[in-house]
Amino acid sequence: MFVPHAVVNEGALKADLFEMSMCAVQRDVEFARARFVERRESSRRVVETEKLNLIEGHGIMPSDARHPNHAGWAKEKQRRDAERACERERARADREQARAERAEVEAERVRREAAERVEVERRKRWTVKIGNLCRGVWGILVRGR
Repeated sequence: MFVPHAVVNEGALKADLFEMSMCAVQRDVEFARARFVERRESSRRVVETEKLNLIEGHGIMPSDARHPNHAGWAKEKQRRDAERACERERARADREQARAERAEVEAERVRREAAERVEVERRKRWTVKIGNLCRGVWGILVRGR
């Protein structure tokens, strides 16, 4: 069976490209695995360092500083509670201000709608008066009175 030279080369080229892409994928996987291992080792070293740096000789790690048995816990809790209370007060004031602004906008809208209704009624009255006057004038002109 005769196979053209170009077809053979094309098939070989496709095979080479596939093999190269698989090698690239393998390299990427190996690189990602190495980075993961490196990060895990790095975090393990940080934990070990933290364990070695004990606070005030009490055997408490820095991450345990918020523990109720820790000396600064009450002061820290008091500060956080004060911050939360301040934040709640600020949020309440913001809500009240927004509510007042909405009420003001609503009152302005109601006033504007009422003024528009009054203006429409006034125009209607003048339209009726002018219509009656025109009808009367037309009646006089038609009847000749």
